[in-house]
Amino acid sequence: MSKTTGRFFRGRAVARFEPYVTTKSKGTGLGLAIVKKIVEEHGGRIAVENVVSGGARVSIVLPLFEEV
Repeated sequence: MSKTTGRFFRGRAVARFEPYVTTKSKGTGLGLAIVKKIVEEHGGRIAVENVVSGGARVSIVLPLFEEV
């Protein structure tokens, strides 16, 4: 889990996973889209949320193992 104390997610947090969505002047908007794809390909899940005290939290949950 990663928590920032600075910026937070404005608007729809889900849109942050869509490719080419960025608020940065030199950003590509691919960072979280790539992370989401990798996490899901490994059977995990990712979530973003704003923290009331400030900043944002990005949670990544991955399975310990996959049953065969």
